[in-house]
Amino acid sequence: MDTNIDTLKIYERLKRANLDKQAAKEIAEVIKDVVESSLATKADIEKLQAEIEKLCMEMKMEIERSKTDTIKWVAAMLVVQSAAIAAFIRLFSH
Repeated sequence: MDTNIDTLKIYERLKRANLDKQAAKEIAEVIKDVVESSLATKADIEKLQAEIEKLCMEMKMEIERSKTDTIKWVAAMLVVQSAAIAAFIRLFSH
């Protein structure tokens, strides 16, 4: 992964600040390591995007199943309600 961290520039600035060479080199490397470990790679982003797309498809399928189940329950309740109304009409119409 190319993070474009110029460790030489960091090293030279730290040396100009009167830091010894070894400390300046170590600090520059630490900065580079921290930045590199914090950044996501293109592969990381593509993997995350694929996971999100998969979850979205699963959610859409679950919503469709829920809609179908709801329609089935409503239709069944309408039949039961119609039968109950018909029974009450017969019962009280005499």
